[in-house]
Formats: sequence, structure tokens, C-alpha cells
Amino acid sequence: MLQRILKYIHEYPSRIHHPAEYAVFSAISREGESNRKFHEDVNTLMEDHSEIDDIIRAAIEAVSPRLVSTNLNMTDIADRLSTLIARERAHLLFEETNIYPFIEEHLTSEDWENISALIPDYDDPIFGDKVRKEYERIIEALG
Repeated sequence: MLQRILKYIHEYPSRIHHPAEYAVFSAISREGESNRKFHEDVNTLMEDHSEIDDIIRAAIEAVSPRLVSTNLNMTDIADRLSTLIARERAHLLFEETNIYPFIEEHLTSEDWENISALIPDYDDPIFGDKVRKEYERIIEALG
């Protein structure tokens, strides 16, 4: 179950969150904004995405049934999960304090409508209209 949760955490950003961010950043760039700090912050976010992706992959590997059945190392699993949680929190805090205020200040309602059209349509496998079979146990555990 933990591996499925981690896979969801890995898939969601690449399918929804990151394309939405890229659409927002593209809209701001088209507006001709030349705020150096904002662009540096966006570069930091892109580096974060890559680093967090590696951390999630390591956590998924640590809880793979193959490894758990042959060599259960709870300390290693706990360390990887703690690293992931701390890194995600730092990333989200960075977005909320450095990126979102700038975006709010520079995008109009029309910009947001245009951005919405660029974001891929994605049927969320857990919180969407139909829960995918591999996630049913997660929903049961949360319920």
C-alpha cells in the first residue's frame, strides 16, 4: 500500500502540478516580466522537481515488495520517507513564499483562463470520479 501511495505522489506532480506550473511560468514570460529573482526562483523550483523525483524513486524502491520480503530495513524506509516529507515541505514553502505572491500580482483573470486551457485533462486515480483498482485499498484505509 505504501508503494502505491508513493507512486501516486510521484505521478500526480508530473501529470497535473508541473504542467500547470509550466503553463503559469510561460504566461508570465510572455508578459515580458524581467524580474530576475522570480526567474531564479523558478530555476530553483525546476532543480527541486528533479531532486524530489529522485527522492521519491528511492522511497518507492525501498518499499518494493522484492526488497521488503528479502531484507526489511525499517530504519532505511523511515529515513527515506522522512527525507521525502521534509523535502516536499521545503519545496511547498518555497513556492508559497517566493513564487505564488509574484504570480498573484502579475496574472489576470484572462491569463488564468488561457492557462486552464493548457493544463492536461487528467482523471485523478484516487480523488477523481472513478478510483482505479490499484488504489481502492488506499481509499478503504483512509475511509
